[in-house]
Amino acid sequence: MSEKINFDSFYIIGSKSQTLQITLNKYEKININKKFLVASSSEELTETIYNKIDLLLMENSKNLKRVDKEFVVNLKNNNSNTEYICLSNGGKIMKIEPSFYNNLYIKLDYLLAFNNGIELYIDNKKNEQLNNFFIFSNIIRRDNINRNYFLNLSQAESQFYLVKPKLKIDLESQNLHAFSSFLFNKNKITNDLLFLSGKGSLFEKRLGEGESMIISPQSLVAFEGSVSFEMIEVKDNEINKYVNSLNHVIIKGPGLIIFEPCQRIMPLNTKKKLVVLLLSIIALIVHVIIYFLVFLN
Repeated sequence: MSEKINFDSFYIIGSKSQTLQITLNKYEKININKKFLVASSSEELTETIYNKIDLLLMENSKNLKRVDKEFVVNLKNNNSNTEYICLSNGGKIMKIEPSFYNNLYIKLDYLLAFNNGIELYIDNKKNEQLNNFFIFSNIIRRDNINRNYFLNLSQAESQFYLVKPKLKIDLESQNLHAFSSFLFNKNKITNDLLFLSGKGSLFEKRLGEGESMIISPQSLVAFEGSVSFEMIEVKDNEINKYVNSLNHVIIKGPGLIIFEPCQRIMPLNTKKKLVVLLLSIIALIVHVIIYFLVFLN
């Protein structure tokens, strides 16, 4: 009885805007992000919330909890006929084999699908660290743009989920011959796949020991747990510099990061801040007037 998809069971269609098509034979199943489902061959697949399927805890830690989101579900084909589903987030699709990564953290908003050989956890300790970092950095940013926007943005920036293969193989202990066999044998861990997609292109960068890279926290899609984060020093009159504390953070290796381009945030000058405040007050007054006219008459 097959429970996993393999390299012959999925197709990535398109070039700039790509779609993932997954074929499910009898008893095969796959975990997906329902938000990105664009097509299905039928309504006959059995759907179970991911957190409700058989749970195999890889880590004995109170900091790790299995992802419990209603839109992350397991689909299983119990029929004799072949079924398929299609998923897309509008951009390039990246295929990930988690066994090649060291504690990979990803954002759910970029996750299309993952195989049943993979567990997905929320790491409370890691997210607490990231929350503290991003919220602190956003307090420094808030004088330049709406504070509530940045507080909301900080939560989106820092909610990452840990990918753990059920069968963890230590590649460093493999000799060259075994490693070569590992790479090309479809029946091994290469069946345990995860698919990411952004709105555009995704880029992968492996940072060496002591190597650093400056990017926008909004653009960060995934990272290995070995990387660290640092803030850019806040300096007067440098908010429009090509890299600055408003738009960027420093990520230090060793470890891999995956990111996508994002729009640069422009600071508001004093005059623009007053205009925004005035327009907000006018909008509030109009809302109150409409309320009284409609509901109190």
